[in-house]
Amino acid sequence: SLQPLLPDWAWLTVVPYVLFLVTYWGVGGALLALDFCQPMRGLVGHLKCQPKAAPDAGMLKRIVARVLPQHLLLYPLFFVVGYPLLQQRVAVTPELPTLQHLGLCVLVLPLSAEVWFFYSHWALHHPRIYKKFHKIHHEFTAPVSIAATYFHPLEAVVQVGTAGFGVVLVGPHLLIYYAWITIAIVSILLHHSGYELPGDSLPIVGSLSHFHDYHHLAYDKNFGVVGMLDWLHGTMGGYVEYHEKWEKQAFGGRKAE
Repeated sequence: SLQPLLPDWAWLTVVPYVLFLVTYWGVGGALLALDFCQPMRGLVGHLKCQPKAAPDAGMLKRIVARVLPQHLLLYPLFFVVGYPLLQQRVAVTPELPTLQHLGLCVLVLPLSAEVWFFYSHWALHHPRIYKKFHKIHHEFTAPVSIAATYFHPLEAVVQVGTAGFGVVLVGPHLLIYYAWITIAIVSILLHHSGYELPGDSLPIVGSLSHFHDYHHLAYDKNFGVVGMLDWLHGTMGGYVEYHEKWEKQAFGGRKAE
């Protein structure tokens, strides 16, 4: 226990909630500079997934008007309601996690996120569900970073499982819990940034940001995060060819580094 500094409930709810807010709006706001700061746009404009897309202030106002109230009113409830489970599964201890525990978390957390996100996301595209809930998230076919949680409230509840499922499965150390929240938030911000940025790629799929950007453009392709389950279920159709064409336009036939 870390009781001398803060009570356990605060370590498990207040601290991660503040971490979530600071990461989302800090990193998300910085990524907006890629579109709204002209010198930055001139520097990285060739990396924009959809070069003709031009987000404007009106788009940002609509995003903030939906996302910020949910972050302030709904998201704290996720931590409050989830506290009994977090208390059971997250190790609040001054001892550092072992290498074995770290290795298990590195394996289980991203895999569980891929499974939860792919199947819940695929389900949200069912015709009976899409128009009522998920269509809101697809309002923007060329999203920006802070649109990552532009959700219907019920979808926001469902997507808590993307990061939370693995936490329940593996029972991480508190520091790993914090690191996982940070990684998960930065990842979804990057994947909605609209840019193919360095350091966010896998060998076969390539840029994970571009992979998800294509989902917003094509609507019924690329439901997962890393492409593993999309490959398995055959929902990647057309992406490889689309990306190759983009690379030729962006880099004059040279592969992106």
